[in-house]
Amino acid sequence: MNDFFEKTDWTGVRLPSAPLNNRNNMSAIIMLGAATAAVTACSTATSANSSAGALAAGYGPAMAVTLGTTFPIITVSMGTIITTLTPAFPLQISPLTAKVRPEDARKVLSDLAIIVAGVSSTTVQSVASAGLPSPTFPSAVADVSSKLGKLSSFITKKFVTPLTF
Repeated sequence: MNDFFEKTDWTGVRLPSAPLNNRNNMSAIIMLGAATAAVTACSTATSANSSAGALAAGYGPAMAVTLGTTFPIITVSMGTIITTLTPAFPLQISPLTAKVRPEDARKVLSDLAIIVAGVSSTTVQSVASAGLPSPTFPSAVADVSSKLGKLSSFITKKFVTPLTF
């Protein structure tokens, strides 16, 4: 009986239950899915880069597939996160205390552009010496793998971890 009176307004009309906060926020689910897809794409690209490095002169054609498949997944994923955050941060500037920030998504995109440039440079090095790899080719492959690994860690730290409840 007490329960009835506590859940009514001043007219005695029963009030609907307040929605429970079960952390099932749709925006977080969308962003977590996008971030997870980006991390998976980074892992795939890292594996592809290592495999392509073993091909030496075949590095460029092998990485062309990665550039056309996995890198767009990362780009679209970050675009999804930026789009999801736009209503909260219309100027794309968030406070430092925000758990997920559009600035971090834009950093991922700029880092990805640097990695694409690294892949292009490594492709040139794969055939630099009369169709054979230059002496710096192995270190260039390792550099691309390292940058992809750091990008994956950054996405995990800035997006996956804060969005995992």
